[in-house]
Amino acid sequence: MYILRAQHGGFIVPKQHVNNGISSQSKLLKGYGGSMNIYGITVDTPAKDFKAYCQQMSYYEKEFVNMLPQLVG
Repeated sequence: MYILRAQHGGFIVPKQHVNNGISSQSKLLKGYGGSMNIYGITVDTPAKDFKAYCQQMSYYEKEFVNMLPQLVG
């Protein structure tokens, strides 16, 4: 972000199931200014098998992609 002088950016990080849903923290940048968000997506969802886990992860990924326009404003 610094090299490109981007005004907005973000990281997608894993988070625990107990904090279900999408979370976002915004940080202000020094240097050229701008903001960076840290987005958390649940990755340790309980599932009966690997297939169910993959289906749940697919749901969380789609939820994130659909919410992204609202999150970045």
